[in-house]
Amino acid sequence: MKLLLVCYFSSSLFCSGLWSTTFSQHCPAGNLCAALIYNYSVPGLKVKMIGEIHDCLPQAVCNHANKSGLETTYTANVGVAMGFLFISCCNSDNCNRFVVPESSNKPNGLQCLICNGSRYTACSSSISCVGNQDHCMTGTVLTLANLTIKGCASKGFCDANFQNSTLADVRCCSGNFCNVSNASNRQDVGLLLMILIVIELLL
Repeated sequence: MKLLLVCYFSSSLFCSGLWSTTFSQHCPAGNLCAALIYNYSVPGLKVKMIGEIHDCLPQAVCNHANKSGLETTYTANVGVAMGFLFISCCNSDNCNRFVVPESSNKPNGLQCLICNGSRYTACSSSISCVGNQDHCMTGTVLTLANLTIKGCASKGFCDANFQNSTLADVRCCSGNFCNVSNASNRQDVGLLLMILIVIELLL
């Protein structure tokens, strides 16, 4: 009989305060050990969520999140909102007891167009990509009246499965300002979209 995996559990959340706890636990059958860190912000609304979690995750979720290896980084910046999510899964006792890497804010030379400005303006502003944001992206947020978003994204974000998501028509490309188009954009909404998008990647 296969023994259940023992995984390190630690959770910390910074929003208005800090909560943290650590221990080891037996995971349910079919689970792997996992570690993740997330960092989302919407500067215009003064919204910021930072957290780090070590826990058990169903193997199906790990397989979905990590199609190309043991760990995946999702990161994107669409100007008015930005997000970072790192996920790592492993299959031995307490293997998720390690320090999760922080996101890099160092510019990497790539520049992409973003939709930023007053209501109904063209997506003609630009942004400098950082860290592993090596693609320019364009997408549509279905729950926000088909809002067009543009910006920088990592390969993990571009390769993600957005089926049944609030985000649709995600297109990524390589090269400065390669996400050019004549699409218009409305900036009269809250734009908590990085939180919505990354949460749905884990469903």
